[in-house]
Amino acid sequence: MSRLPRLYAEAEQALAPGSARSLVRVSGGSRATALPVRGQAVEARSALMAMLSSWSALVADERRVAAPDREIREMVAFLRRHLEWLARHAALGELLAELAESVALARRCVQPGQSRQVSVGSCREPECTGNLVAHMRSGGAGPASEIRCDTDPAHRWAPHEWHAFIPRAACPV
Repeated sequence: MSRLPRLYAEAEQALAPGSARSLVRVSGGSRATALPVRGQAVEARSALMAMLSSWSALVADERRVAAPDREIREMVAFLRRHLEWLARHAALGELLAELAESVALARRCVQPGQSRQVSVGSCREPECTGNLVAHMRSGGAGPASEIRCDTDPAHRWAPHEWHAFIPRAACPV
């Protein structure tokens, strides 16, 4: 979660004119001005802001504490301060799914086509001897991310199910 402010800033940089841009016309008195807008970058920043605002509001409401200002760094710091509480919350799976989705969207606009693989451990399915690998893609075909067994392709988990692989005390929110 500590990388979200940087990712948000990188998405802002992706708003600058580039080869994959679209133009939006804005009236300004007697003439129109073209503003370069990369739709995916706008959507990514909006998704990050909405996700952090929503979860900050939930924490503030349920813990009866003051909510942070609607600024990326402040909301990230606020959620990190309440990390242990969030790790025990019934909606942890939803939080992790929204976080993964928002981050994947932002990464697709700032790092198109990049991917990473991380070993997770032994397959959780009974009697399977395979190993699990988290495939995290920021662009291209197929799902953005998933955990898959290297022996049986039917053994797979989507990002919203990943919390089952994370010890509660080590939750990376």
